[in-house]
Amino acid sequence: MESCPKARKALDAEWEKLRFLKRPFPTKGTGAWDEGNVREASAVRKEAQQTGKIVHFGRIVELCHEKGSELEIGDPERKMKGRSVLLGDNVKDQDFSWAEFCELGSSPPSIEAAKALDAMGSLPGYRVKTGDARGAYTQALLLGAETWVALPEDRWPKHWIGKYHRPVVKLVLALYGHADAGGFWEAHCEEKLLSIGFTRLAEEWQGVFWHEATRSLLIVYVDDFKLAAKHGAHDALWASIRSVIDMDPETVDGRFLGCSHERFTTTAGRAYDILDNHPAYHPRPLQGAATGVKSGGTKPTIEPVARVYNPNKKVEVVVYNMERFAKDCVAVFCELSGYALAKVGTAPTPFLDEANDPLVIIEEPAPEGINGQDTPKKAAKGAALKGALPKTGPPPNGGPTSAAEPDRGKLSKIACKLLMKIMYIARFARPDLLRAVGALSTLITKWTPLCDRKLFRIVKYINGSVAWRQIGFIGDDADQLELGLFSDADFAGDRVGMRSTSGVFLALYGPHSFFPLAAQSKKQTCVSKSTVEAEIIAADHAVRTSGLPALPLWEKILNRPQVVLQVYQDNQATARIMTTGRAPTLRHIQRTHCVSVAWLHERVIGPDVDLHDSMSDVMAADIFTKHFVNREKWNSVCMLVGVVSGKYITDLQSLGPKPSICSPAIFAPFILL
Repeated sequence: MESCPKARKALDAEWEKLRFLKRPFPTKGTGAWDEGNVREASAVRKEAQQTGKIVHFGRIVELCHEKGSELEIGDPERKMKGRSVLLGDNVKDQDFSWAEFCELGSSPPSIEAAKALDAMGSLPGYRVKTGDARGAYTQALLLGAETWVALPEDRWPKHWIGKYHRPVVKLVLALYGHADAGGFWEAHCEEKLLSIGFTRLAEEWQGVFWHEATRSLLIVYVDDFKLAAKHGAHDALWASIRSVIDMDPETVDGRFLGCSHERFTTTAGRAYDILDNHPAYHPRPLQGAATGVKSGGTKPTIEPVARVYNPNKKVEVVVYNMERFAKDCVAVFCELSGYALAKVGTAPTPFLDEANDPLVIIEEPAPEGINGQDTPKKAAKGAALKGALPKTGPPPNGGPTSAAEPDRGKLSKIACKLLMKIMYIARFARPDLLRAVGALSTLITKWTPLCDRKLFRIVKYINGSVAWRQIGFIGDDADQLELGLFSDADFAGDRVGMRSTSGVFLALYGPHSFFPLAAQSKKQTCVSKSTVEAEIIAADHAVRTSGLPALPLWEKILNRPQVVLQVYQDNQATARIMTTGRAPTLRHIQRTHCVSVAWLHERVIGPDVDLHDSMSDVMAADIFTKHFVNREKWNSVCMLVGVVSGKYITDLQSLGPKPSICSPAIFAPFILL
């Protein structure tokens, strides 16, 4: 620590700040702990035992980390952060038993809530600003059992030295590290926000607050505040928040939870290839229509659907940029594995061809000629798949394969850390990674050399697509917007367990709008026996976990008494079951999948849901269920969820005319509104 003056300075600043913090009303005095009331730990313990009082004992330690370490040296957001925290995993009571806490827990808002706020901030007349609470947890009192803490010896006041053996002081504020600190801060913050006119938006949306008088939306993620409000309402709202919560000055939305948010204005015509992907523009051919080639040699055509957007209409674009984080994922892989960054290379998609994943390949082939179970051809194929990485050599530091685990992949020791890091960028700004990372995450405890190859493929794909971003844009008024929910399934996509994968995509749509809100890729909990069964399970999961919970949020934002969820399904047999509620061949799924067809039918015929047909080519949830190895097809499905290349974004920002792009077969001229 002494070798890094910046780290020492950060620790000293944090310590002094905690010593002189102003305590919230009605508690008097300053400081996160009461240094004026120092006692021997043995005396406090003895008193508690005699009176039958529950008292907790812990100790405070100092930590230092470099915030924004993935940023360039010299970047103002890269800095040392000191933290003085309670060791929450080493707290005991007066009888030296492990302490029992209230287990309040905290409920931060979801990434979906943050994106919904970004979409609201793109509506005409609105803007988004962010702010940080100073020392958030320590703005709340520590309630519950009385807690006494030992300070680091190098922080003892001089008059303690030689006078006390094990001095302890009473902890007054909810210090970081305490098991219930997050819950106490959340309750304190909510109480203060309610006092200035905010209300909890809905039970389903924790950490999300609504201000009815100004029609503003606020989310609180620990100490990060993000507010979408009309231009003229921001100053007054932030002033009222600062009157009850200690806040840094608010800033225009730029970086939130590690993701850079970039905004600019363009025209709808420049984003027509995204707008054209709406299922309404891609009708299914009528059943029984001619499918052969006509006598003249031309293929039958589908009656084109006229576009209803104005190509000159201005749209507000939001870009979720995590390029630096993507680069850091590749750098972490190279650091942990010892693989040279220059040798990583690129890949067009994050998938190997999973059609080659049967058990005979994953399992160790039996030696040739034993019980007739192997052939020279199979043995050669199995041996070839044992190499985790290309011929340039496997990472040397991934961990040697032990004799007891001959099939253990060499990257098994670093797989968890790397996958969880990639999972964050996948959930926030790169949903194109969700399916690949999610599927591989289920194999962490069963890691094989084939998993090594799949992980390396993901890293190569990230390395070649660091400039890719997810975008959304709004060009319509609130009364023209609708919620679109897509669900899809890949029947028996897991070649080992034969389980299917459910895919879910939720987005905001309008004549000139597309804004992605949520995405899921989830392996189903048991085996499905048919494509229709897998699709029903996926539809149930989509409506139940993503669609219905979104309705109360968007009814507030869009100022409607009822928002109807537009559900899109590309499997006609599944849609028929959802519409009629009859599925004689699926009578078992309530026992196997815990899914009720009757419940799903009630939702579809009810007032909350409208069910629509969708062509598979524009099924936005497809990317979360299947592996793609073809570059062109992969680029198409990425655009369905708003993931585009850096060049595409540059073209959007360009002021010149957009070059003509090959449009769908059913393209029709624009119709001006």
